[in-house]
Amino acid sequence: MSSAILSFLFLLLAVVIANVKKINIGFTALAAAMILGLLYGLDLDSIISGFNLKLVVRMFAMQLLVVISRQNGTLDYVAQKLQSICRGKAARMFPFILYILMLAAEVLGFNLHSMLIPVLTAIAFALHLDVLQVVMIGELTMFAGCFSPYTTPGIMLYGYITDAGLAVSRWNIPVLCMISYTVLFVLFYFYAGWHRVKVEEARAAEPIPLSRPCLFTLLSYLVIVAANLFGGVDIGITSCICAILLCFFRFADPEEAVRGVPYSILLMIGGMTSLIGVISELGGIQLISGAIASIPSASLAPVVLTLLAGAMSIFSSASSVVQPTLISSLPHLLTLMPGASAQTLVSSIAAGSYAVALSPFDANGAQIMAAYGAIYSPTEEERLHTFNRLLKLSVLILLYQSLLAFAGFYAIQLF
Repeated sequence: MSSAILSFLFLLLAVVIANVKKINIGFTALAAAMILGLLYGLDLDSIISGFNLKLVVRMFAMQLLVVISRQNGTLDYVAQKLQSICRGKAARMFPFILYILMLAAEVLGFNLHSMLIPVLTAIAFALHLDVLQVVMIGELTMFAGCFSPYTTPGIMLYGYITDAGLAVSRWNIPVLCMISYTVLFVLFYFYAGWHRVKVEEARAAEPIPLSRPCLFTLLSYLVIVAANLFGGVDIGITSCICAILLCFFRFADPEEAVRGVPYSILLMIGGMTSLIGVISELGGIQLISGAIASIPSASLAPVVLTLLAGAMSIFSSASSVVQPTLISSLPHLLTLMPGASAQTLVSSIAAGSYAVALSPFDANGAQIMAAYGAIYSPTEEERLHTFNRLLKLSVLILLYQSLLAFAGFYAIQLF
């Protein structure tokens, strides 16, 4: 058995054991990475090379601020304001308003969805809703608008297209993505039960005043967003600075705040990224990439490329690894398939590569898990349940995009 295949079996085994034994999947993933490293003679540096320290530090800083918001009453204040607005039929319009506003921001390149994951999680908690019932709205806007020519993913994608010498419309891909994910949003709206939701009454009978801790915590969030949008400052840096300042001025108890950070989620992220790094080291990515040679015809090429891009993106970066790898192979592939369209194939790669962004292995999925852990304080069983739900949603979205590719949706030429 090849090392690449065995590494995938270890990944599956780590997930199964974590679910059966109800233990942190970060433990099982890290153990799997260590065992694989021993079997194939990898040193410690190679085994932990995939450990995403930047992501873990960013998650810690952001969740520290979220915990402070919960402890100093900011979340309760926001909860009461939201509950006073989102009642009865008004609550049913909330998803549409949020989707439209966030999609507009995404298309314009503001990249708000990643910064708003903790906020959306807090909104779900405040309204006594399931975390994914609200967070999915923001994530669908990311899917729908990420390939606009004004976004970083869009700029990178069209750069790869230009480097490959392909002629592709810059607006056809983003518009098709907006259509496909808006349809998915409408389906989600009814599946999640927003059309019949009734938000519970506010917890407190008396209005919660805007205290100084609440005011300065809310200002901290505004500073984080403004610094990222206009100064390009990483949200991990500003979140850490704001959290420290709030503790320094006694708007939060530093010891309680540090104790409230969901370290089990950080362990989950660290263990999984380490195992993914070992899988890549043992040839897992090359194994998936080799599947491109199995495309039998031009009619099946879009769906195969969609599935392939999605599978590769689980284990590597969609924008910096998967897209340049697959797009660079298209000129040769097009010579072998005279009936294939560059526009269709590029659209399929783009859609597939981002379809699995909800996976807990991806930065987006990891942020959702971290925010969920900080705000909901779930049990290990509840964490695993949410982890599995994110995996299932990733698979469903990838299958949805594959069906669209198979049906010829990405062959539509609008521009």
